[in-house]
Amino acid sequence: MLDLCSTYGIQVLLDVHALKDSQNGYDNSGKASGFEWIDETHFKHWSIQDPEWMGHWNGEIYDSINFDNLIWAVDNVKNLLDLWGNHPAVFALQPVNEPWEHSDIPVLKDFYRVTRQLMREFNPELTFVFHDAFHTSGSVWNDLFEDTEKIALDTHIYMAWETPKTKISEFCEKILYFLYNEDSLSIKYDMWVGEWSLATDECGMWLDGMNDE
Repeated sequence: MLDLCSTYGIQVLLDVHALKDSQNGYDNSGKASGFEWIDETHFKHWSIQDPEWMGHWNGEIYDSINFDNLIWAVDNVKNLLDLWGNHPAVFALQPVNEPWEHSDIPVLKDFYRVTRQLMREFNPELTFVFHDAFHTSGSVWNDLFEDTEKIALDTHIYMAWETPKTKISEFCEKILYFLYNEDSLSIKYDMWVGEWSLATDECGMWLDGMNDE
């Protein structure tokens, strides 16, 4: 696939969606962690997520950090670099997709710094991409790195989970606000919208999970 992309001039971002024990508890991480059966056919999941990649979440904070999992994730980046870090189609790498909003931010920042340094040492031409953990603000992320060279902050926009709207123009206005509000404009790095959707609501059958209450 990478060879085909190279042939046609397509640049590839390698984005790690699944980390050991889940970085967010969502099924897009490969593990829908934390669920409870309500009856024989229905369960709840979203309200009791328990991602364990970073450590033990006690419902309010991470009261312990799983350094073995963090090291595993760093080694995963090393392996990706060894395999494809010098491929002509690969121009960027993102070490983890969508760490959840309750992530321990200092620990996540350390992980980002370690993995970026690995990338710089292996191939300084690669762009380092990091997800904002659903905190899209320069006040959170501008101290991550002193420089901004070959760095991009990744944010995701899904309007389906916003307050229902009746006009396409209202969705457009919301997206523009998301991109150009004071917090977003304060970010010193390039900001990429790495994921988005044209879906305007979540009424599709089982979009939030089959029989998930």
